[in-house]
Amino acid sequence: MHTRLRLISCALALIHFGAHAQTDARGALEAELGRAVDNAIADAVVRAGAPGEPLAISHPEQQRFELGAVLDVRSTAPTGLIVLALTPGGAGERIGLKVGDQIVEINGYSMLEAEGLVARLKEALGSDDGQLQVKLLRGEQPVSLNGAADLIRIPAYTLNVAAVASAEASGCGFVSGGAKTYGGVAKVDILEVDGKPAPVDLIGRLTLPAGQYVLTLRTRPRLGMLQESRMQAIRTRTGETAMAPQDQVKKPDRGMPPDPEGARVSGGNGQLLTMELLVRADTSYQLGARARKGQPGLEAFVYRESPRSCR
Repeated sequence: MHTRLRLISCALALIHFGAHAQTDARGALEAELGRAVDNAIADAVVRAGAPGEPLAISHPEQQRFELGAVLDVRSTAPTGLIVLALTPGGAGERIGLKVGDQIVEINGYSMLEAEGLVARLKEALGSDDGQLQVKLLRGEQPVSLNGAADLIRIPAYTLNVAAVASAEASGCGFVSGGAKTYGGVAKVDILEVDGKPAPVDLIGRLTLPAGQYVLTLRTRPRLGMLQESRMQAIRTRTGETAMAPQDQVKKPDRGMPPDPEGARVSGGNGQLLTMELLVRADTSYQLGARARKGQPGLEAFVYRESPRSCR
C-alpha cells in the first residue's frame, strides 16, 4: 500500500494545474483525487491483497520541480535524453525546448547514462532551487538553455483505508483435540469456544459453523519417567510376571518439555492454552499441543487439517 502512494502524489500534482480552471474547483479536485485514490488502492490490492485491518497513512506537505516535458527515460539515445512532447505553458516550453531535442545535461547532471536516470533527473531539477541550466543537441547543433522549472506543491494529506469486510461464512466444520501423541505432540481437550464453555459431555469432534474462533484448550496429562531409585527397585523385584500397573513406565514424547521430578504423570489438570482458528466449511481440524521453538512451555496448533463433509 505504501509503495503505491506515489500514484496519489502524481494525481495531486496534476490537479494543482487543472483545478483552478474549473468553475467548481473543489468539486473537480474531489472527483480527480477520488479517481486517483481508487486506482491506487485497486492496484495495491491486486498486487499485495486487501488490508486485514484499517490503515491511516499520513504525508506532510511536499514540493518538487517539473520540467514540463515528456522525456523518453526508458531508452536514452547515445547523444541524450529525447524530448517527446511539451506541456503547453510549462517550463520546457518557456525556456525554449523543442520536441526532438536530445538533453545531454541538466544543472551539471549527465543525462547520457540509463542507469539511475529517473532519480538523477529528479535530483537535477531540484538541485538549484528550481533554476535550470540545460545543455542539449538540436540535430547536431549544441544548444544551452536557462530558466526556471515549474514548482509543484503537494498538500499534506491523511489517507484512511478501512479493512475489507469478510464475506459471510456458510457451512460448518469439525474440531477435535485428537492429535496423535507421538513426536512431541500432546492431546488437548476443548474447554471454551469464544469464551463460552464447550459441551461438558464432548466426546470426539465438535461441530462449528464456518468462521473465526478463539479456543481455550487444556493439555491432557502425559506420562513421564520414574525416578532412577524407583526404576532400580522395579528391576530388582523378583517373582513377578509383569509390573504392577502403577509401576509401568512410558518415556516422555520426544520434544516435550522434560519432567525434572521424573513423575509418572504431570501434576495438576493440564496446561491451559488459547489459539485462534479459522474454521472452513467441510473441513476437519485435529488440534494438539507441542513445545514452543526456542521458548519454554507449550503452544496449541493444528495437527491435521482434512476435508470432511459437514451438513
